[in-house]
Formats: sequence, structure tokens, C-alpha cells
Amino acid sequence: LLQLERAEVRLEGIDTILKLAAKNFLLPSVQYAMFCGWQRLIPEGANIGEPLTDCLKDVDLIPPFNRMLLEVTFGKLYAWAIQNVRNILLDASAKFKEL
Repeated sequence: LLQLERAEVRLEGIDTILKLAAKNFLLPSVQYAMFCGWQRLIPEGANIGEPLTDCLKDVDLIPPFNRMLLEVTFGKLYAWAIQNVRNILLDASAKFKEL
């Protein structure tokens, strides 16, 4: 039951991150800070936790549907991040070609 609750909290959190990531009015620096904060890459003090490496960590006993839902939702966030990095690289490449 605790693992199922933990999975639901993760799912709610990642849904919130995805909704914020879809907003076009956010500055790129805000999107970057949000994504780094989600990965725990921005220091919040002296004691920094390790980044979450797997969305299924410590939720081994949840039903298969919930496992797949977590994996698919986290995959959407990874796809968003990769698309943003790709766009930044393409923009940088175009600017270098102009120079």
C-alpha cells in the first residue's frame, strides 16, 4: 500500500512538471531550472540527495498498469527534455553557420 501511494505521488509530481513544461510563456532559463530542480541537480543546501535514477525505484510491488503508467509518463518528460536540447543545438548550429 505504501509503495502504491509512493507511485501515485510520483505520478502526480511528474504530471505537474509536464504541465509546466508545456507552457510556452516560461523563459528557457526557468524551464532549465525547473528540470534541474526535478533531477536534484541544483544544490539546496549542504546535504544534496542523489538524483532519482529510476522511476520505479522502491515501488517494486505495484500493479503492472501503474508501473507502465509511471514509465510512460516519465518517458514523456525525457522526450520533452531531449527535444529542448535538440532545438538548442540546432539553433546554435545555425548561428555558427551564419558567423
